[in-house]
Amino acid sequence: MAPGGESEAKGANFIALVDAMVALYGRRAPIAMGKELQGELAELMRADLIAEGTWYPIAMYRELHRAAEVVAGEPVARELGRLATKALLSRAYKVFARILGPETSWRHSSQAFRTFYRPGKVEVLDSRKKSARARVTDCHGFDERVWGDVIGSTFALAEISGGRGPKAEILEESEDGSLLELQISWR
Repeated sequence: MAPGGESEAKGANFIALVDAMVALYGRRAPIAMGKELQGELAELMRADLIAEGTWYPIAMYRELHRAAEVVAGEPVARELGRLATKALLSRAYKVFARILGPETSWRHSSQAFRTFYRPGKVEVLDSRKKSARARVTDCHGFDERVWGDVIGSTFALAEISGGRGPKAEILEESEDGSLLELQISWR
């Protein structure tokens, strides 16, 4: 955990989020985002020093999402999470996931989640033919945008695995933002 007891996000998240902004809003989006950033993250981004395999405080990831939303002019976290996750998953995983299907892919979600966030834990409570219910815990410092990113990532997982038109229903969330239980369904 980062100082202050908050979670951390892998640098790959930051890089993929910026790439997703470029895909949505063009190559000038990172420049506009940079103007919105503050503090240490602003310095790291401007100097291109975010390392893919390094852990960063979730506060920095919240800040990057805030800047993206300002540039977009609307909430965009779910779509960024969806696009970023699709880009992060290797071609080999996409083929493997497609063979297994969305229902089976969910069984590996906890391990995948810990690749990008820590400490964080995903518990799949139910996995059926066209839906899955999961509880994500120990995500200290997550906010609405970061959770939107996570939900968008679940959409990408469903799509990569062969599901279409994913939808999410939030079943439970803690006041402090550290827990989210959601139901994802697809066609």
